[in-house]
Amino acid sequence: MLRSSVDSVVVVPGASRRSLWPWRIERRPDPERIGLYRISAVLLGLAVSLAVAPLFTSTPPAEFYSAVWLGTFGSTLGMSNVLTIAMPLILAGLAASIPYRLGLWNVGIDGQMLMGAWTATAVAFAMPQAPGFLMIPCMMLAGMIGGALWIIIPTFARIVLGVSEVITTFLLNFVAVAWVAYWCTGPWYPKSSAGGVRAEPLPAQGELGKLDIQGVVVSWGILIAIALPFVFWAAFRFTRWGYEITMIGDNHRAGRYAGMNVRRLLVTSMLLGGLLAGFGGTIYMMGTSGQLSTGLTNNTGFNGLVIAVLAGSNELAVLALALIYSLLLAGGGSLGIVGVDSDLVFAIIGITLIFGSFGEAYARLRLVRTKSSRVPPESTTKEAPWTINSSH
Repeated sequence: MLRSSVDSVVVVPGASRRSLWPWRIERRPDPERIGLYRISAVLLGLAVSLAVAPLFTSTPPAEFYSAVWLGTFGSTLGMSNVLTIAMPLILAGLAASIPYRLGLWNVGIDGQMLMGAWTATAVAFAMPQAPGFLMIPCMMLAGMIGGALWIIIPTFARIVLGVSEVITTFLLNFVAVAWVAYWCTGPWYPKSSAGGVRAEPLPAQGELGKLDIQGVVVSWGILIAIALPFVFWAAFRFTRWGYEITMIGDNHRAGRYAGMNVRRLLVTSMLLGGLLAGFGGTIYMMGTSGQLSTGLTNNTGFNGLVIAVLAGSNELAVLALALIYSLLLAGGGSLGIVGVDSDLVFAIIGITLIFGSFGEAYARLRLVRTKSSRVPPESTTKEAPWTINSSH
């Protein structure tokens, strides 16, 4: 019989190993200047797309850039167009941004804008002889109420029944278009129509006046649109309501534990989003076309949602990005005049927005080099915690 015993196991160290990628991605512990990163990324994307775009069109580069310049900063007409486009975009961005703070998606901004404009039109037609100082405030108030009422059903479905607000707000857009189309082709159909689905023009005293700054002509509503982001920026930082919205947006459970009425704040944010959308549709109608139509919004609501997401619910970033987006739309319109294909214009906008999403990622994440790219060698000898006995 043979008996043997092994008291330890000797491990021969292998060659030191190297990690294949000596970097890692981690979250920034306390991201700062997020808005600056986002806006800088959008501007970089705009510069890159405009630099590359002439390579994909037969339009000479000089004519290409001249059209962009004249359609934006290079003429008073271009600047007027930029500010006119920006007015509803700013309010649409705010209408999406405030619910987004609480994780809610208001996809029905176009419908809320239409219903706000419809309600304001109904008020104007109900008091056609009223003076302007009475009719204009009544129309604005009616527009805000109309937009807020249009979002009540999605809000109720989300808070009480748990139905996704994305579905309900989106589908109500089609209902709003059909509702406005009925009134524009029926009771409010203009007696002398030149085509299009439009209602009778508003009474003259119900239209907003024009602001003329060195030849740049734009509706007075632009002043309201520019002021509101500053108002909400201050409200979210210096009021109890804003503090509660911000805290619940970060953590619903923490808000409930702190005694906050989470349901009430969710309802408030949704109604405020609808109110701002309805107000945006109203002042845009009063300051531009002067009459209700199904094409009033022209997808402004979806553009506002994109702006709100890129801005990260920062109201001042909403203002800045809405102005940049307006430059893209105005410049794209002038490019169409010189024969540039609309697909290329959409590509320029898309590349710019993609860069904006990169800026969002860079604002929250960072690339960190590991301390050493070598994996530390293991111990050369390990004492075995067991004894191997074999007998025959």
